[in-house]
Amino acid sequence: MEESISGLIGMMKFGPLGFDPHIVLGGSPDPALKDIEDGGVLATAYAAQATILITENLKDFAGQDAETFQTSHGKTPSGTTRELYCVIRSRPDGKELVIVHPADFVSWTERDVRTSPQSIRRTFAKTPKP
Repeated sequence: MEESISGLIGMMKFGPLGFDPHIVLGGSPDPALKDIEDGGVLATAYAAQATILITENLKDFAGQDAETFQTSHGKTPSGTTRELYCVIRSRPDGKELVIVHPADFVSWTERDVRTSPQSIRRTFAKTPKP
């Protein structure tokens, strides 16, 4: 497990430029999101048929058509406590996309927590939209 986590963190540090050339076309940004850049990120995740999206920018993905779940608490650089949550959105193909904070993703990987929408619904309390 530790090897898998180290490999994942290494890939994250390496970034997309270190991988073989590839392209994923995302189509039109999702109009349900206020930020057009986030809409493009979401459209690309849908086009790639992603099942998980890891980002610190959770609030912009928690729209009316999404479910949110309180997952943990974390410390901000200023020392205040921040409530973390994840978001589940339906993809256009009917499958679901889990959007999660990097700190939660690392914690879940270390504890072998499944990241499926069904597991998240069973494990965490549903919360109102942030």
